[in-house]
Formats: sequence, structure tokens, C-alpha cells
Amino acid sequence: MTAFAPFPAWRGWVRRHERTLAALWLAAVALLLVILALPPTRNAILYRVQSLSDRWDARWTSRLARGDALVAAGKNADAAAYLERLDRVFPARNARHVRDKEREQLLVLLARSYEALGKSARAMATYNRLVTFDSLNYHNHYLRAMAAERLLSGWAIAPEARDGFAGVLKLNPNH
Repeated sequence: MTAFAPFPAWRGWVRRHERTLAALWLAAVALLLVILALPPTRNAILYRVQSLSDRWDARWTSRLARGDALVAAGKNADAAAYLERLDRVFPARNARHVRDKEREQLLVLLARSYEALGKSARAMATYNRLVTFDSLNYHNHYLRAMAAERLLSGWAIAPEARDGFAGVLKLNPNH
């Protein structure tokens, strides 16, 4: 035989006031429909909602600008930590997203901060993620090839850099 846990206190309160809550919900929906049915109030409400949505979406640009400022100021440890967190939550996950160029900029800034910190493996992994993100952008291949030349080449050019430059010429022969 199983013992059932008692109902939480809020469930009892909701059950006691069920009709009142349903009436308030219906009144709120009716008020919203009346507001949206009248053109002057509809336009004002929808304009306000759109401006709030635009402001909410613009926060990505300001966050990226803050990361750019940290890298430009030479605070590479802070920049790497900040950009890693931003990378985890950034909305653009593929090259068809409206913020795809900002995602590419984020990955470049992150790789540069790793490079400045001397973390060449992480920097190259980030450049590889940049190329994977948009493999048709020749500039991403070029940045990875330049990084491979700086980080992996010794007295001779690294095979990764050589193959990267060949990939750039394959994508854009005029480069």
C-alpha cells in the first residue's frame, strides 16, 4: 500500500477560489480583446510590445560590444570568461540566423582572447568552430589558416595553414 503525500497548501487555496479565478481570467481575456478591437489602443499596445521586443533583442549587440571592448583593452582573461558565457547562450546556432555575423564576430573575439592568453589549442578549436559555423565564408577559412600559421608553424608552414589557404582559394579564387 502506498502512502499519498498531502496536497500542498496552495492547491487547497486554488480549489476554494476556483470560480473567482476563472471569472478573473475570462474578464482579463475579454478586456484584452476589447483593447485590441479598438484601433487607437491596438496600435499603441502593439507598438509598445514591438519596441519591448526590439530592446530585448538588441541586448545581444550590446553584450558583444562589451566583449569587444574587453579584448581591445587587453583584458584577455576577463574577455575569455565573458565571451565563453556569451557563447553558451547566444541565439545564432547556424548560418541562417539573423545574427550569424555577430556569432562569427563572437567566435573570432573568443579565439583572439585565447590566442593572447597562450591557449593555442583552444584558439584553434574555436577557429575550427568558426569554420564549421559557416563553411562557405572564405574569410572564416582565411582566419583559421592565418591562426594555424601563427600558432602551429615552426620553420615551415603547418599543413593546417597550407590546407586552409588552399581552401580559401578554392572558395574565392580572387582572394
